[in-house]
Amino acid sequence: MYIPDQKPGSTDDLEARFCQLALDALTALNEADKHTDGIRAILELVRDTLGFEAVAIRLAENGDFPYYTTEGFPEKFVILERSLCHRDGAGKIECEPDGRPLLECMCGTVIRGRTDPSLEFFSSGGSFWSGCTTNMLASTSEKERQSTTRNQCNGWGYESVALIPLRSNGETIGLLQLNDRRKHQFTPQMIDFLERFGAGVGIAVARLKSDEARRMIEERIAQKQKLESLGRLAGGVAHDFNNLLAAILGNAELALADTPCFSPARESLDELIEATKVAGGLSRQLLAYAGHEHRESRPIDLSELVEAITGLLEVSISKKQ
Repeated sequence: MYIPDQKPGSTDDLEARFCQLALDALTALNEADKHTDGIRAILELVRDTLGFEAVAIRLAENGDFPYYTTEGFPEKFVILERSLCHRDGAGKIECEPDGRPLLECMCGTVIRGRTDPSLEFFSSGGSFWSGCTTNMLASTSEKERQSTTRNQCNGWGYESVALIPLRSNGETIGLLQLNDRRKHQFTPQMIDFLERFGAGVGIAVARLKSDEARRMIEERIAQKQKLESLGRLAGGVAHDFNNLLAAILGNAELALADTPCFSPARESLDELIEATKVAGGLSRQLLAYAGHEHRESRPIDLSELVEAITGLLEVSISKKQ
């Protein structure tokens, strides 16, 4: 039977450290500008205050619980352990009978709430902890551990490991992971404190995600309002532009009617009329953008379009350039 190693320590000292940690975490959250900054600040505080070698937070994402942010873990370890989803030989994610992705290792056991508090390495609060993973793995079976372990933590030399669920409104939304190559870094009292802290972190993370979602909605609304303002401006400009074009086109057609058939001026007037019609098309596009005119999708002849634009440019660009 595996019995968790316990690290000696004063309960009063633990209380003081966790009270300070909770206070500092609350301050960091209030000062954070972004969702990511707030969660990273919490993780840094956990590591600095409690002195663990490596800490991480996993958060729910499309059925998986990848690492959201880590401190102290080797990059290769993070890459190997980032996803918890079990995959078949073809690399496809396998699912449980209820349709949720099948999560591997002890992290998956804690997240899915399949811990058994009658076993020494599971707490009544649903956490896993071990002060010596080597002894724990050697003295227990996979059936007792409630999962097929990947053995990465122990393989990388981490003897002390704790996995604390992060919950909000009764739902596990993430996981706080604490690893250390030193043995005997946990006591039942410390796990109890970590679970209470984790409950607060879960609520705070849910609030941060909610705040970020609200900010994204507000940004979309602001962008929509900006586009609507631009549309109204474009519509006003297009109407005024149309009035000017109507005057130009009318006078150009009158001038053309009064010009002798063999006058060199007729070619220039024809180009002016054509350019005015092209400009009218641009004006209609502005009106369509503003929602004042029906948008029409139809095939175009690129050769004719290039020829029309060339004529417009020849009229617009100074001969001296």
